[in-house]
Amino acid sequence: MLRIVFFAFRTDLNVVQWYERRESVLTIKCEYRFIMRKMAEKNKDTIQEKTEKEKIEVSCEMEVTLKIIGGKWKLLIIHYLLDEGPKRYNEILRFLKTAHKKTLTAQLRELEEDGIISRTVYPTVPPQVEYAMTDHGRTLQPIVELMCDWGYENAGDKYIMTNAYCTDD
Repeated sequence: MLRIVFFAFRTDLNVVQWYERRESVLTIKCEYRFIMRKMAEKNKDTIQEKTEKEKIEVSCEMEVTLKIIGGKWKLLIIHYLLDEGPKRYNEILRFLKTAHKKTLTAQLRELEEDGIISRTVYPTVPPQVEYAMTDHGRTLQPIVELMCDWGYENAGDKYIMTNAYCTDD
């Protein structure tokens, strides 16, 4: 008795049909090749779209700065790396205390993508990753210092600082 099982699954390209018998698997090769070719083309298009960055529309120069350093943890990451030098991922995570790993990873990737920090992976087991400020990122130091000074001077009685990094010079 021959037992034939029919499998079909839908992709956005076409329906692939698989027929299975006891000893051998028969596939419709031309459909399979067509689908694999289309999937490869689709992946290639997606990769090209990611590499060809679209320009982001902004209203003014200040918005560019806010897009780059705006984020829940970005300024603290920048300040920490400027003051302390290159740091590993877990050191940054410990410094931020309440940051979630997913959020920190996203913020670090955005800063790296914008050329503010560099990411160095050392070939160890487990892999060691170190983050450092780039020369382009160091140009943010005056802005960070001014923001730090302004916050220190205007904190008043409304805020309680748990980790005061700015000092009155």
